Amino acid sequence: MKRNSSRSSSYDHVVVGAGSAGCVLASRLTEDPRTRVLLVEAGPRDKSLKMRIPLAFAELFDSEYDWAFRTEPQKQLDGRSVRWPRGRTLGGSSSLNGQVYCRDRAIDFRSWEPGWTFDDLLPYFRRSERSSYGTPALHGDAGPLHVTRPRRPHRLTAAFVAAAEQTGLQHVDDLNSEPGTDVVGHSPLNQWRGRRWSSADAYLRPAAKRRNLTVLTDTLCTGIEIHGRQAVSVTLRQGSQTIRVRVDGEVILAAGAISTPHLLQISGIGRPSDLTAAGTTVLHELPAVGHYLQDHPLVFLVRACRRPISLYGAGGVRDLLSWAVLRRGPLASNAAEALAFLRTHESLDGPDIELGFVPGPFVDGGYGTPTAHAMSLAINLLQPVSRGSIVLRDPEAAHPPRIDPGYFTEPGDLNVLVEGIRSAMDIFDAEALAVHAGDWMDSPAPDATRTAIEAFIRRNASTGFHPVGTCRLGSDNQTSVVDTSLRVHGITGLRIADASVFPHIGRGHPHATVVALAERAADLIRAQHP
Repeated sequence: MKRNSSRSSSYDHVVVGAGSAGCVLASRLTEDPRTRVLLVEAGPRDKSLKMRIPLAFAELFDSEYDWAFRTEPQKQLDGRSVRWPRGRTLGGSSSLNGQVYCRDRAIDFRSWEPGWTFDDLLPYFRRSERSSYGTPALHGDAGPLHVTRPRRPHRLTAAFVAAAEQTGLQHVDDLNSEPGTDVVGHSPLNQWRGRRWSSADAYLRPAAKRRNLTVLTDTLCTGIEIHGRQAVSVTLRQGSQTIRVRVDGEVILAAGAISTPHLLQISGIGRPSDLTAAGTTVLHELPAVGHYLQDHPLVFLVRACRRPISLYGAGGVRDLLSWAVLRRGPLASNAAEALAFLRTHESLDGPDIELGFVPGPFVDGGYGTPTAHAMSLAINLLQPVSRGSIVLRDPEAAHPPRIDPGYFTEPGDLNVLVEGIRSAMDIFDAEALAVHAGDWMDSPAPDATRTAIEAFIRRNASTGFHPVGTCRLGSDNQTSVVDTSLRVHGITGLRIADASVFPHIGRGHPHATVVALAERAADLIRAQHP
């Protein structure tokens, strides 16, 4: 991508964070050639080939493209600190994730404010999508974001889908069609012809040559300047150089559920006790900043594969050639090729567990090195009650905040995940998959007691890569940060459009909802600044 070299000291709007939302905002706002937009990204350009190869995403963890956050030690996880990878490049986490495009369900928006129902957001889902799933009432076919089926799912994935059906789940073709409560299907993907299709690919690259768009990479936003109750400028750091940029319209934070509240806090906006403890002057009291954090905790079950047919060992010369020439072969897999959604109790009105099937070994959340052919199943807690926080350590923007997801601080979350593991074991033991399955590898024994399964969870649970909720949308400025137009309570010219505004974690993968939310945010901004 060509970076705009004509830099001004003032812009109509400054967008902080070039991730899933920031790329959308930069593209949509600069459709009007009169609107000057600066897009600021802390990380480098998305130039790695591993971002294009679907199966290579875990190799980007702990790289220059990853914030490589770590949580505070988690009491309910035997005192472990958990790795939290987040994208630090153009496209943000959409350049590092597993490419699954799975919307939150209609019931998930019941906890949002009026005006933010699923029906309100559906036109924006449709506007964003270039979907291969048809069904025009539900999907778009002319948007910039490709949504496709897996090109050639693995034979073990077909066995998983069949096994899930054998346990009573319904096979559906489109997991984004409000498919029901207990279902299984192949993962909808942000891919195009066998390569990843990030927000940068979809939105930013087509807009890159616009004269009214400036994109700065390797540039850290170190603060928002507030005069009275008005956001007037941002301070940026490029290496040893500090730059102050005046904003004539709005500062729009799209840095995600960790960095957005952190930036507010270092700018003096947040809970007074958090700010004063870190040596920061309180400029504007908003107690909810950085609080109400939620994530989908998950654990992996791994089982040996009887024959050498899994994705173990993918990446050799033959596989690289197949992907480079045909965009096919093992490297075109996104790993989690199929998903199942199920309820742990039939009284529930929606699924509370997601199962993600990987036709290969996925060790230590993608950080470990596989040693043998295997199959993996991620058990994901979809509706956790536990909440945590993001709190600054000190006033320095380059220092990561304290991340405390509060995993399993509510005991009911652990109970639900135990039942999810038992359901996953039932699918592994169903005939269609059992014929491929060998010994369990670092998993509870099939006849394990609840106590043994709970101990397994405490040893192994990790992030589901879906943090949300740290700058919640709502009407009460004591329990939320932004209003229904995504404007920060009490401050003019400051808006937030990313996963931090989610009032409650949904049952999907946040990227899809974040893109739709950013599409709507662009409309809200343009309406206020015609």
